[in-house]
Amino acid sequence: MTARVAEAAAADVDDAVRAARRAFDDERWIRLSGAERGMILWRTADLMAERANELAAVESRDVGMPVSQAQLMVTEAANQFRYYAGWADKIYGSTTDIGPSDRRIHGATYKEPVGVVAMIVPWNAPLIAMSTKLAPALAAGCTCVLKPSEEAPLSALVLGGILLDAGVPPGVVSVVTGFAATGAALAEQLRWTAGVAVHFCLLALDGHRCGDGKRQLPA
Repeated sequence: MTARVAEAAAADVDDAVRAARRAFDDERWIRLSGAERGMILWRTADLMAERANELAAVESRDVGMPVSQAQLMVTEAANQFRYYAGWADKIYGSTTDIGPSDRRIHGATYKEPVGVVAMIVPWNAPLIAMSTKLAPALAAGCTCVLKPSEEAPLSALVLGGILLDAGVPPGVVSVVTGFAATGAALAEQLRWTAGVAVHFCLLALDGHRCGDGKRQLPA
């Protein structure tokens, strides 16, 4: 046995969603400038690099891959945070001239975070899957509830601690662990992203009750 991990009940999911909603509504994350959010994401990558051996060991035990391969996964996951750290202060709207030439009108668009996002990740290469979801959402100012696979939840818990250590405010990212019922309880409440198999399972459970979803296509 590697570890014992809690199974989140529906009430635990509700608590995590409420915490993320409070964190979004009180603007503890989005009120930071894009540059400040980017610095925190970069710090996250630095901490992942500092703890690379620990993360690789956890990922190796969790997934069953060689440690050498897991170390490459850690590097790529950290690079996701570095990449999106650079985008955090470059998310702009646009202005456009519209209307006839004698009555020019300026149209403006604004890009805003969608709010709280649920993220359901698969068991294979979970650290990279989490990073490719968390980093862009955090760069944009969203708050997140992350549900790792019940088969490989440990790196999500370690990454959650790293995010806090890097300066992400409490409540901005929550991690809920559990089986399919935990993921279904999460998907009912929020916009969510998931892999292809989970996407169709959630729709099959009760599509009309699930929130807006995006599926992640295989590479």
